[in-house]
Amino acid sequence: MNKRFEKAVLGLRPTWHAVSRYYFCMSPVNLVMCGFAWDRTQGGVYIWRFAHPLFETKPLTLSFGLRLPYPEDFLPIAQGGEEAAASEFVSRVAPHESATSRLSEPAEFLAHIEALNSFRNPWVTRGYALTLIMLGRMSDAAAQLDLLLGGNFGDGIPGFKEEVVGVARALSSNPGALVSVLRERAVENKRALGLV
Repeated sequence: MNKRFEKAVLGLRPTWHAVSRYYFCMSPVNLVMCGFAWDRTQGGVYIWRFAHPLFETKPLTLSFGLRLPYPEDFLPIAQGGEEAAASEFVSRVAPHESATSRLSEPAEFLAHIEALNSFRNPWVTRGYALTLIMLGRMSDAAAQLDLLLGGNFGDGIPGFKEEVVGVARALSSNPGALVSVLRERAVENKRALGLV
């Protein structure tokens, strides 16, 4: 089902890109990739709007996403009904396209993270700290990194604490160089996702 559905959606939204499995990215792609995703389940798909910071090391995730409001969030799909489902998918996300595309700017993305209120999620908190860095709010970013290092955030996630320690050190020694590294990471991630 997934290739036929993907092709039909892209036929309706030719400026979008299919990235990874289940994700449609909107153009233009800046430091934050945003768009819509679908999550296959029995009898249909759940529809998400998402944003993902390309300066983050974690692969594409829905940690920064939200499902569309109920009942628009679930789209039943019958076998062989991919083209009709693609049209319905695009129709359901259309009212959310403008707000979602604004998340490609770090300041809008930061406000989105704050509205999510998901700071118990270590990936969200780290993404928040990195976004603060990209916006030049270094002392706020340092406070978020201290929170991550002070608690049990990310315990059991391989390499998580080490990454946070590395970012905190770079922030305290040379914030300008850290911003350059994060910008380069965003370019590399765009390239890896076929967006450059």
